Amino acid sequence: MAEAADIAIVSFDKFINGDDAEKRAVAKQLYEAFSTVGWVYLKDFGIPPERIEEIFGLVCWDGNYVLAFADGR
Repeated sequence: MAEAADIAIVSFDKFINGDDAEKRAVAKQLYEAFSTVGWVYLKDFGIPPERIEEIFGLVCWDGNYVLAFADGR
């Protein structure tokens, strides 16, 4: 079995609310995460949890995969 890789956790708050240097630092973190691991857990991105639930409600979701859009697509 393959060994599990650490996934970088990156806060997007300083990109949204920070100065140019802070935005560059977040961009560098994202670049490093995608360049080394290929995945990133992005947090503090400014979308309220209620909106995320609403968006997930638009698809048929089995907990692991999107099966189909609720409108039949």
